[in-house]
Amino acid sequence: MAPTIQYLRYATTVIATIFIGFGINSFVNPSLAISFFGLPYPDPEPLRQITNVLLAAEGIRDVFIGLAMYASYFGDNRVLGWITVAAGATAGADGVICKMMVGTGEWNHWGYAPILVAIGGALALG
Repeated sequence: MAPTIQYLRYATTVIATIFIGFGINSFVNPSLAISFFGLPYPDPEPLRQITNVLLAAEGIRDVFIGLAMYASYFGDNRVLGWITVAAGATAGADGVICKMMVGTGEWNHWGYAPILVAIGGALALG
């Protein structure tokens, strides 16, 4: 295996760990997690409950992405690459949603999405 490919594979484990960290953060500290979407943590209790449920779903998604990347690390580089591209697309979509619905916070997601797509694309295309 070429050294460059091995470095890209190592980079995906770091990325996977970050995704899992974001997911755990959504459960443990929802007031911080919601700030990544450019939104304040709501004050009335019913709105907090809704926010916590939605952040839990978002957290599960992030943990799943991280675990899928870990699992695919032990398989084919192309699979790992495509999962990493999908993670980048997810981050890009999160940014679009922030921009369209909140008007801000998109760069909290767009800042790393191209990096994921580039690393994933290099692995997927070999």
